[in-house]
Amino acid sequence: MLNISQQGTYQDPSGYQWTFYQDDVTPTVFYIVPRPQFAYDSNGKPIFQIVRYSTNDTNNGSGYCHIGVELAVPDSVQAAIVPLIAQQ
Repeated sequence: MLNISQQGTYQDPSGYQWTFYQDDVTPTVFYIVPRPQFAYDSNGKPIFQIVRYSTNDTNNGSGYCHIGVELAVPDSVQAAIVPLIAQQ
């Protein structure tokens, strides 16, 4: 579990504020709260799907767009937070 009384923050160059918490059982374990971002396939392209339905009426139609997202913590942020944890 998280020990919410033992937390820290890091602001990345874009201005996003990252929060990390210490584990309540193992004091050497910390968790960084991830943020949502677009998901990419193995070729580096965003994952999305557009489905379009045609109807008999040429003025109308319908469809949907599925956009892949994921919760992640970039490696650069993890590397920047490690020294902050060591200071605590």
